Amino acid sequence: MVNRLSFCVFVMAGCLVLSGFLVPLTILAADEPEPIEYDIFLRNGHISVWLNLSQLISSKQVERLKEGIDFAIEYRLILSQPRRLWGSKQVAETTGLIKVSYRIVTEDFTLSALKLGLESSRRFVSLAKLHQFISDSIVVDITDFQGLNRHRQYVLEVKLTCILLTTFNLASGADSSGASESPLKYLFRKFLHITGFGHEEHSFKSRPFSLSEVRSKG
Repeated sequence: MVNRLSFCVFVMAGCLVLSGFLVPLTILAADEPEPIEYDIFLRNGHISVWLNLSQLISSKQVERLKEGIDFAIEYRLILSQPRRLWGSKQVAETTGLIKVSYRIVTEDFTLSALKLGLESSRRFVSLAKLHQFISDSIVVDITDFQGLNRHRQYVLEVKLTCILLTTFNLASGADSSGASESPLKYLFRKFLHITGFGHEEHSFKSRPFSLSEVRSKG
């Protein structure tokens, strides 16, 4: 009983300490964020989506980049068929990660995204060049066009998570399912998950559309 009580006190103290240090850095989404520009089209036999992510590289994000804190945009695109009565049926999904860094010595920005064909980091000599690329060159393939039913309607759902790649968040992403995890490490991981420390969420859905509306591009 004493050991259990001591552990509870330890957990509560840990929460207070973590709250004091971490909460001021938590990213909060704007009350009315600007809508993300996007387009759905046919490219090389795939249903593809263009995303304008430039607004996610805000002045505050740039300040953090120049302080040595890398920034990532995790994307999840879901294509589904609305059901006649309720709900929907998911038919395709794709995910990926776009990472942005700033090199203090050369004073330039770099961007990498393996799933978008950027196996090596792309360098940008100015913030304007980075904004231009991330506004017009982010195109994600979702699924093969031929595998879809042309007589049905579809809805695209886009989920974006902006992540500060601090030591705290990098540590929380590691596999923690092992039995050797300490109580403090478990508490810390749960704290990051509950508070959303260093995360900013954006999501939206398209209107229902038919494949005949999807034009070919590229």
